[in-house]
Amino acid sequence: QPTAKPSAPGKVHVPPTPAFIKQAKPTGKTVFIHYMTNFEHDDNPGCVAFNIALAALARGDKVEMFYDAGGVNDLKLWQGQPVSYKYKSPAKLKSIMATQYPIQPKDMPQTYQEYLHWLKAMGATITYNGFMAQLVDLQGSVKTRSNQIDSAATPISLDEALTHRARATTYFRY
Repeated sequence: QPTAKPSAPGKVHVPPTPAFIKQAKPTGKTVFIHYMTNFEHDDNPGCVAFNIALAALARGDKVEMFYDAGGVNDLKLWQGQPVSYKYKSPAKLKSIMATQYPIQPKDMPQTYQEYLHWLKAMGATITYNGFMAQLVDLQGSVKTRSNQIDSAATPISLDEALTHRARATTYFRY
């Protein structure tokens, strides 16, 4: 259950956009990442979803990460930070990513909350099921994000979710 008075979110450190992302040529394709689990339940799908989003941006694709079902809980703020995204980005993950892309591990996000904001800063669209957020009392209406939800994400209705999914050229579900 949400807190009666959630803490105001703090400022999130966002690493600079890497040159390989800035230099990516648009493909005209859209990758829709349907994120349905959450880090506290199983952090493996989350790690993969974030890395797929980075890979798609590097390729020049548009990216939408849509938080749905249990994934909406990853956006819930507790004392200014999403509970699930307090997890640190593993050093091994950063090291492996550095072998795939021209980026130094020190230039990557330190936590998954930073990673989420980093993806958004690089052009990814971050949306979530506003119906689900209202259902679990995280916000008062389907379309109005409350201060209990991370500011990187925008609520969308069920109809909008269907439209966004239909226009995507590639679909991933985690």
